[in-house]
Amino acid sequence: MSNTFSKIWILAILILLVVGGIFAWQYFGKQGEELNTSGVTKDETADWQTYRNEEFGFEVGYPTSWKVSEQSGITSYTVLDSADYSGETISSPIANSSSSHSGTRVIINRYENPRNFTPDQLVADYPVQQGRRIVEVDGVQGVMVDTIVEFGIHETVVVLVSESFVYQINRIYPEGQKEQYAEIFNQILSTFKFLETERL
Repeated sequence: MSNTFSKIWILAILILLVVGGIFAWQYFGKQGEELNTSGVTKDETADWQTYRNEEFGFEVGYPTSWKVSEQSGITSYTVLDSADYSGETISSPIANSSSSHSGTRVIINRYENPRNFTPDQLVADYPVQQGRRIVEVDGVQGVMVDTIVEFGIHETVVVLVSESFVYQINRIYPEGQKEQYAEIFNQILSTFKFLETERL
C-alpha cells in the first residue's frame, strides 16, 4: 500500500511539473514574442514630407507622392491630393454619365468660431450622416463624421476647435472607395500638429 501511495505521489508531482512547464512556456514565451515584435515597430510616416502653415497655425505630414497646394477664394484652404487623384469632372445623376473622380483629396480649412460652437454643434446639420465618432488630433478632441457630398462622392469630415478657430479636415473620395485611403488619412491625422500659438 505504501508503494502504491508513493507511485501516486510521484505521478502527481510529474503531472504538476509538466502542466506547470507548459503554462510557464506559454506565459513567458508569449511575453518574449511580444517584446521582440514591439521593438520592430516602423513609423510609416517617417519618410513623409511636412507642410507647415504659419498663418493658419498647423503642420501636417503627407506621403511624398502626394501634391500639396494652397487654394483661395471666399476662404483659403490647403489641399493634399493623392498621386492618383482626378476629380475635375463629377457626373450628375441627371446627365446619366459616370464619374471620372478617382483617388482621394484632403482639404484642411481654418475659420473663426466667434460663437464658440463645439465640434458636435458644427457637424449637427451635415447631410446624410453615416457615422459619427469622437476623435483626438494632437491632443484636441473633435468629431469625425462620414457624409455624402453629391451623387457618387463621399466625404469624411473631422472638426476640431482650437482657441477661437475651427479646423476642418475633409477627405473626399468616390463611392465604394472609403477603405482605399482610410489608413493613410488616419496617418495624416496622426501627423497633424497645432503650432504653439494655436494650442488650447
